Amino acid sequence: AEVTEGGRPKEASSAGEEKVSAKTADLVKGFQQALASLPKEQRKQQVERVRGILQFVVKHSGGRTASFFIDLKQGEGSIGLGTSASSPADLTISVGEDDLIQLAKGRLNGQQAFLKGLVKVKGNMAMAMKLDGIMRALSGQSSKL
Repeated sequence: AEVTEGGRPKEASSAGEEKVSAKTADLVKGFQQALASLPKEQRKQQVERVRGILQFVVKHSGGRTASFFIDLKQGEGSIGLGTSASSPADLTISVGEDDLIQLAKGRLNGQQAFLKGLVKVKGNMAMAMKLDGIMRALSGQSSKL
C-alpha cells in the first residue's frame, strides 16, 4: 500500500528516513479517525488536558525511521505524517514499530516500555506520563486522555 502525505506520495526526507510502512500508516490513519470521530467539544477538552505536541520517531528494520505527530496543543488537535507545522514538539518518542503497535493496543504499558528501554523520550516528561491515556483514547479503548 502506498502511503501518502497531504494527498501525494510521501518522499524520503533524509538518508535515514523512509516511507512510512503500511502498519504505521494504518495506525496513524486509525488515530486520525478516532480523533475526528470525537465531538468538537470533546476534542477541545482533550487539547486542554494535554496541551502539547508529541512527535513519534518509528524505528523500522535496518535502522530506518519514519515519523508522525499528534498535535494536541491548540484548537481541536490534529494528527499527521512527518512533523507538525504549527510548532516544535514538546515530547519526542522514539520507538520500534512493533512496540508502538503494542502500546496502541494497550498490550504494552508506556512506563514499563520506557524502563525496559523499548521507548526513548526527549522533552516534557510530564507529558510522557500521559502517553498511555493518549494511546487508549486514540485507539478507541477510552474516551478520556
